[in-house]
Amino acid sequence: MQPLAEACAVAAQWFQFLFKLDQFFAQQQPQRTHGAGVAGTGQGSLIIEYVCLVPFRLNQRQHALQVSHAAGLEQDFAESGGKQRLAIARCQFCGGGNGNAFRRVCPCVSTQRGENLQPARTRHAAIQQQQVESLGTGLRQCRRAIAAGLRLRAKRAESIAQETAAGGVVVRHQYPRMEDGFGVDLQGVGMVGHDEIRVVQLYLAEWRDMRSTSSHLLLCCCLLLAIGWVMPARADVLLTAKSVNVPGARLQQVTVRIGEGAANGLHLQLSATQADVPAMGWRRLGLTLDGGLQRDERLRWIFDGSMHLAGAQGGALSDAHVNIQLSESANTLLVDILQGKTQANTALPLDQLSHAQISLKNLPAGWLQGLLGTVWSGRPTAGRLDAELALDVRDAGLQSSGQFTLNGVGFDTPTGTLAGQGMNGNGRFSLDTTGGPASIDLDASLHGGELLLGPLYAKLPAHSVQLGLHANVQGGAFDLQRLRVSDADALQLDGALAFDAKGELKTLKLDRLHASFPAAYQRYAQAWLNTLGLRDMSIAGELDGSLDLRADGLHSFAFNTDSLNLAEPDGRLGIDGLRGGLDWAVQDERPTTTLGWRSLQFYRINNGAAQSQWQSHGGTLGLRQPLEVPVLKGQLRVGELDWRPAAAKGQRLETSLVVTGVDMAAFSHAMGWPAFPGTLGGAIPSLRWVDDRFELQGGLSVSLFGGFVDITRLSLQQPFGSSPVLSGDIALSQLDLGAITSVFDFGNITGRLDGSIDELRLVNWNPVAFKANLLAGSGGRISQRAVNNLTTVGGGGIAGGLQGAVLKLFKTFGYKRIGLGCMLQGAVCQMSGLEANGDGYTIVEGSGLPRLQVIGHQAQVDWPTLVRRLRDAINGTAPEIH
Repeated sequence: MQPLAEACAVAAQWFQFLFKLDQFFAQQQPQRTHGAGVAGTGQGSLIIEYVCLVPFRLNQRQHALQVSHAAGLEQDFAESGGKQRLAIARCQFCGGGNGNAFRRVCPCVSTQRGENLQPARTRHAAIQQQQVESLGTGLRQCRRAIAAGLRLRAKRAESIAQETAAGGVVVRHQYPRMEDGFGVDLQGVGMVGHDEIRVVQLYLAEWRDMRSTSSHLLLCCCLLLAIGWVMPARADVLLTAKSVNVPGARLQQVTVRIGEGAANGLHLQLSATQADVPAMGWRRLGLTLDGGLQRDERLRWIFDGSMHLAGAQGGALSDAHVNIQLSESANTLLVDILQGKTQANTALPLDQLSHAQISLKNLPAGWLQGLLGTVWSGRPTAGRLDAELALDVRDAGLQSSGQFTLNGVGFDTPTGTLAGQGMNGNGRFSLDTTGGPASIDLDASLHGGELLLGPLYAKLPAHSVQLGLHANVQGGAFDLQRLRVSDADALQLDGALAFDAKGELKTLKLDRLHASFPAAYQRYAQAWLNTLGLRDMSIAGELDGSLDLRADGLHSFAFNTDSLNLAEPDGRLGIDGLRGGLDWAVQDERPTTTLGWRSLQFYRINNGAAQSQWQSHGGTLGLRQPLEVPVLKGQLRVGELDWRPAAAKGQRLETSLVVTGVDMAAFSHAMGWPAFPGTLGGAIPSLRWVDDRFELQGGLSVSLFGGFVDITRLSLQQPFGSSPVLSGDIALSQLDLGAITSVFDFGNITGRLDGSIDELRLVNWNPVAFKANLLAGSGGRISQRAVNNLTTVGGGGIAGGLQGAVLKLFKTFGYKRIGLGCMLQGAVCQMSGLEANGDGYTIVEGSGLPRLQVIGHQAQVDWPTLVRRLRDAINGTAPEIH
């Protein structure tokens, strides 16, 4: 049993080391104070009751060594800074069998420290309402000589007790009374040998000059190791506690079991129904540790076993292997964790356990959910990472810095304003949550994947993109005070970005922007332009600019280019050879700029080269002089133009336009219509951009087909959206029916046409509602083909008993009036004519002989059917009437 005897000596050394360690801490930091945590009574106490009867062989030298260590232990208790009362019962040496045996009753220790602690300046770690039980059996006889030797030890202990009796540290034995076979009084030795430890209370109140984090965690560890090591190999020790508090962590409903392990080691099991580590964002987790505890030849304590956390985000440490090494000589605590492909290594100095050096390999990003949750509302969604970092846990938060490597990492936020997917890369970071808002610095090189920063969306290329930022995070608000992006062949920008707690944009400031197209469009601008209705754009060239957008609106913007080409695929917008720029601010007056182009296309209408001059004044960007633009062999003259970019509502733009000499054939071709003859001219005295629509104030008068077309109440809503909406009223006056019917090949009709198309509404350029009435009231001639087409359009027939054979004898007919009406609602056209006639309505009222009258019988016609009938009539196909 020599190893066990040496173990007793080691235990005594451990207790001696504990109190010397506390004294060292007090000497190193006599002035340090801590503001968090107050001991309930301002006093610290340690009460341990330990009764142990273990048979083993002990020679005289080992006996002397054991007595010496025990006496040294008691003396160290007396010299530990508190006063001491000592009542040591006699532990008896006994003999029996074929050799010497030792029965010992180890001391019960009750210490009182520092009765005058200052509660407001203390920290504490507590283990409350603990019970420890360990039972074993053994029965030995005792030798009087050895018993006498133990009395010498007790006498030495009594001497120490007398010196410290008034001090508040009580050491006593608890035992039954008995005598050995030689008549020697063996107080404290029970007839049935057993080991029993009862930790009645362990409440450690930290001195105000003690280290804030490491001291009591180390004391608790050392105390547990010392108790476990002095236990005989066949004994189990069970400790239970309602709660264990150490700086940075809290365990509740704790159970620790220490038993016999392999290779002369110990088997340690620890479980806690609830573990909280606020700095990591871990709360209400279940904790289980199970493994072997040994001390190697280098006097290091080594725990090797399994660790299970229940309820941690991302399944962190749900089934991990853990190896813990504690080396007093190296002043180091090492923790190595392995779970699947994930590996984590941590090194902590024993005198500053609040500091850790951590190495992470193949760590699931989801494991960081708890830690990230202490800083911002985002959450990782996928991917893995490697990292080398330093971590300092402080009273007010934590500090960390290091380097990392990402592999397919994704994240998002509840508001969706910040997100990433499939990102790869590496970089350096720093995090500080101790000074109010959490501060984050990041310098990274990213490639692949997607990244969303508010309105800025990036589809990252295969090569590296440099990303640098400094951010403050508090209460869900995210403030990127410094944002830098560098993509060599696409985009370079420096600026700032901020969101409030609801995810609403507060600031987007781009101090410097340089974009190279088409790469910049494909990687960074495409998603943003899609929201404006500009999809699948073709862009080439370079652009420099700046932007200041805030919660209350746009404050400034500027851009300049030497050459930029862009085109929208359906021809709604296109610019070739754009050069120059614009410079606008909401308050300051900005210098005059020039902007020109080789050609400009707007809704498939080509405009020629032009150059304009602009200046910002009082928040309005305006033309310095009228702008003349060639258009379709004619000219468009833009008079005054005032644009208010900061106006989120109300009037944003106002201008006046004059159109002269526009070729109608070219215009018709651009609009996809049949070729109309003549020229187009007109004036728009006031065109305004109000809210999200363009409004025509006054009216547009166009000379067309020998008459006039007046357009009023014209409005174009969402002009660049996916479904623009056009509305207005159109009045027709004295149009030449001969010219119109020759264009549409409907059949020849002479005379003049008047009419109106009121409440016209087109969605994505398709009619959805209108009230149309057409009237040729001055008489004229109508061809047989036109009669047939009008008949089929109205779904009617020819009245007056005129037979088909007689009708074929005439090519044209005289008419007095022609009238046709249609009110479109819900894809159904309510048909009407000149007047009601029985169950129908009159479309053509004849004049002269042969007298012709066309009656319509279909009062309601499906709009697509009516359009098909008109198309067939124009194309010369006989329409089908059902």
